[in-house]
Amino acid sequence: MEPYVMAFDVGTSGVKTAVIAADGRLLACAGGTYPLAAPRPGWAEQNPEDYWLALCAGARRAAAEAGIPPEGIAGISLCTQWKGIIPVDAQGRALHPCVIWLDARGEEEAAYLNERLGTGLFSGQSYWAKLLWLKRRRPEIYSRAAYILEVNSFLRRRMTGQWAVDVSNDFIHSPTEETDRFYRRVLEAGELDREKFPPMVDSTDQTGVLAPGPAGELGLPPGIPVFAGSADIPAVAIGAGCGARGGGTRLLRHLRLGGRGDGPPGARLRPGRRGYGPGAGCGPVFPAVRGPGPELGRSTRRSGLSWAAAFLICWSGSWRTCPPAPAACWRPRGSPESCRPCPSGPGWPFSTAAPSTPGGTTSTR
Repeated sequence: MEPYVMAFDVGTSGVKTAVIAADGRLLACAGGTYPLAAPRPGWAEQNPEDYWLALCAGARRAAAEAGIPPEGIAGISLCTQWKGIIPVDAQGRALHPCVIWLDARGEEEAAYLNERLGTGLFSGQSYWAKLLWLKRRRPEIYSRAAYILEVNSFLRRRMTGQWAVDVSNDFIHSPTEETDRFYRRVLEAGELDREKFPPMVDSTDQTGVLAPGPAGELGLPPGIPVFAGSADIPAVAIGAGCGARGGGTRLLRHLRLGGRGDGPPGARLRPGRRGYGPGAGCGPVFPAVRGPGPELGRSTRRSGLSWAAAFLICWSGSWRTCPPAPAACWRPRGSPESCRPCPSGPGWPFSTAAPSTPGGTTSTR
């Protein structure tokens, strides 16, 4: 049986669920929404249970639309909104609504951290200021919390029963010594407990397998490997083909051009423009980032960031049935040349140079 990936893009307004083949073909995409609450000015909250219910509905719809047996799903990955705050008990049950990235309730706490650390870095929207808000304003919840999760780690804990936060969603630990020291200083200033946050893993790590109970809710068989995935912003970079050295320049160019990689220099960003790549289609339309090109770009128009989340599995090397690169590669839009094979090798595209397109632009997935 051909293997497939089920990938979830869990955003601020809804979930996009995609079923993607190992060669990059999009077989199905299902979208679902959930509400956002603003109980006070500057506050923005969501019910973590709404994320899970949207995932379950999306998984069933996407599998049915793809027309494949659930047993064909060989891996699951997520990309999610970042910097959410979800305190949970030892069973992973949410003790408080998710305080999402958009929330700005931490003004007083930000002022305190700025004074303690002699900086002007923090605002009411800062993640650490809102952690301090939780400790000061909801002390009973803070003390009861076994862990404080964000959206990705909350959903993976629900799927697998395992505690882990991927590196792109972790603002408590860092593999970089200087950044890790900064995080420790912030936590010490706010007297925040580092032990309340799960261990950090790479985005390509398998963090467990789908447990029987959650599998039944998702309409999938138990035992499917679940991978860490990432926050949505890094997934944008991957989907825009910025995995190779120097790729960030392309991302900035595509963002500036509103999704067109072939526009004139200095073109203005046009919010809401549809284009190739993550951020376009299958949900609210944001400024589009051009993705891997026409072949896979058509898929990302529908599946949003799910394409990038899915191929984190391929790059991990843990999913043995997935080739190092999809069979389809990309070509410049409008180019008459045929699609060339992708390079291969462990860890591609991070360790292998990609081919060059006409004009000297390096092509990456």
